[in-house]
Amino acid sequence: MRKISVRFRVYLPVEASNRLKFWEKFLDFCLLFLSLSGIIYAHAIQLFVPAMAFDRSVVKGLPEGSSVQVIKGVPYVYFRYQWKDSTGKVKYARDYLGTVEDNQFIPNDYYLRLRPTKNQRPQERWSQTQRKQMAVSAISNNRSEQVNTDKQPTDCVKPEAEIQTKSVGVTALAAAILDTNGMIDDALDMFGGDVNTVTQLLNIAMGAAITAKPTYLSADESRVQLFFGNQLCPTSPRASELHQKIGAKLDLSARLSKRRIARLGERSLLALDGSRIDCGSKNIIEAVVGRRKNGLYAPQINFSLLVDASTGAPVGYRYFSGTTNDVSTLEDFTTIWNAYGLLDKDPMIVVDRGYYSQEGLIRLGRQGYRFLAGAKTGYSLVKTIIENRNSEFYEASSLLESADFYGIQETKTLQGKEGKLDVNVSVFRNPVEEMAATRRLFKRLSKFEADWIQGKADPDDELLAFYEKPEPGKALRRNMTQVTQECFLLGYFAFVSNAMDHGLERSLDIYKLRNEAEVVFKLMLGNLLRTTRVHSTQALEGLLFTTFLALSILTSLRVRMKADLNGQPVASSYTIAEVFARLKKIQLIELEGKRYLINVSAKDKQLVKALGFEGLYDSPQDALKPLMRLA
Repeated sequence: MRKISVRFRVYLPVEASNRLKFWEKFLDFCLLFLSLSGIIYAHAIQLFVPAMAFDRSVVKGLPEGSSVQVIKGVPYVYFRYQWKDSTGKVKYARDYLGTVEDNQFIPNDYYLRLRPTKNQRPQERWSQTQRKQMAVSAISNNRSEQVNTDKQPTDCVKPEAEIQTKSVGVTALAAAILDTNGMIDDALDMFGGDVNTVTQLLNIAMGAAITAKPTYLSADESRVQLFFGNQLCPTSPRASELHQKIGAKLDLSARLSKRRIARLGERSLLALDGSRIDCGSKNIIEAVVGRRKNGLYAPQINFSLLVDASTGAPVGYRYFSGTTNDVSTLEDFTTIWNAYGLLDKDPMIVVDRGYYSQEGLIRLGRQGYRFLAGAKTGYSLVKTIIENRNSEFYEASSLLESADFYGIQETKTLQGKEGKLDVNVSVFRNPVEEMAATRRLFKRLSKFEADWIQGKADPDDELLAFYEKPEPGKALRRNMTQVTQECFLLGYFAFVSNAMDHGLERSLDIYKLRNEAEVVFKLMLGNLLRTTRVHSTQALEGLLFTTFLALSILTSLRVRMKADLNGQPVASSYTIAEVFARLKKIQLIELEGKRYLINVSAKDKQLVKALGFEGLYDSPQDALKPLMRLA
């Protein structure tokens, strides 16, 4: 069978043919449009959907007012700024601050160096023209206060150029604190009125306090802040030289401590605390290799700090060899600190259980000191009370309703080589902590047992005391008698005091104030003194001195933040860092020989009034007054 192919050829009029071509092209255009739309949509989804879906609430440390944009899966954090130029045209800018990793904000160098805020863009990000335009705009909008230059004191800061803008809000507050707490006068006396040296030291300390960075990193801040004498803080090398210089001449800690003790009131409540500080130099004789909290080993020194527990103000400091324990520090207290005139103030000394030594407490009491010391529950002095009177710790008559603790007090006699001393032993049972501590113990045991089977456990771990005949690779058997004995003392804590007129609640209230010392240490070690970074004993003396000055600013401010602001303590609305961030926006502008104080709000004035410095931002002269203290 033959196949027959038939072709059809259709002839259309010219007009119909043109119509067909038009529709063909139209369809091609539609297909191209849809294709491009798909590509654009895909990119939009990639760029914007992750940003919109980003959950800020789970991220720790995000700067207030910041925005987050996810680009190729990486969250970038930035501040978005908007302003008008001299022509009224709206301008935009954004400054990247860092990224987010594992739900934690990771700042970049720019953010770490300048600490920008949403309301205060660092000066270096603006051009000179922009700064001048904003200053003129601020003046025209009545957001500044003009002061007649004829009425200005002759020692005021002189403009370095046609326009000078520096932040003054934080430094004015810090300078006022240093002046009020006597640190400026103490420093001037110590250095024989050497204003230049004192100015440099106080500027380093002030920069460290404001930035919450070690003192050797303070120089950058002085480029945007107005410091004492309008001087820049020394750079890290110059700061080290200054520390070396002052540390070589005199015993800074002794001289300062004597002056601070002289300022104490009678019967002050003082907290003594100490800690180890990493010391990276081989030239520090007192540095001894010791174990850090993270388990690693490094050269360390021991640092002791005396704090007014009622106010949080640091009183004095000393450093020791890394081998010196807390008990030995207490022995030093009874000799060196006596020479500073401390006993004449009739203070009460509060120490934690690390300082507990029967001989040391007897010596302290017989010398005339009143004390309250924490004591471990394992000490026979305390354990005997818990064992003999255990049922009383569950009776309603022993309940301290104000604290939700059970408490028993008993008089004991300490006996030692230096004689006898009557003391009150206060023992408390905290039911909530008892249960929490028990849970923690059993969780530790369960984890240790799993690690033991897998060969991950330390064969010398102290937890092995809770097991019978442990063998590597074999399941552990708990010694329930040992576990029960350990649980028996959980939730208990105790104090020993020679203040015989103090009852349970008074002893508890006094020890709570010791928290002030711990907070001070956290401020010092966590921010200002992570490591010494010095290469001589003399430089170490100088570094500790400026760190102590910085600490006095922070602790004095912390105490002042307990004051009332709109019906509640300042500290309930602001942290120290937030106070600094808020006040940092206040600027002093010098424009064509005239001074203006800008960015001062009514809330700012209310805040410093609550802190005890009413009128600090009323005028440029008021803001400059504490900073001219050394002029």
